[in-house]
Amino acid sequence: MLEEQAESHQLIAAPQETHEFHFYGDTLLVALVEGVIYVALRPIVDSLNIDWAPQYQRLQRDDVLNEEKRLVVMPGADGKRREMVA
Repeated sequence: MLEEQAESHQLIAAPQETHEFHFYGDTLLVALVEGVIYVALRPIVDSLNIDWAPQYQRLQRDDVLNEEKRLVVMPGADGKRREMVA
């Protein structure tokens, strides 16, 4: 998976809390990690019905966003805990 290969060097964050927020009919996944709030990006991209790979590449090219992104363990749509780019 593109996400896993690109992030293999980055530490995975275990959040203190995770929450789901309903936003205009979609669900956003939010995690609190060391006092910082992270939002899972893939569900947003999926809700917008756009391809993940180009969006992830844009994230990596942006100096600020790339520096701030983290892999965070959150419950996926199927209820299983997954590493998500946030």
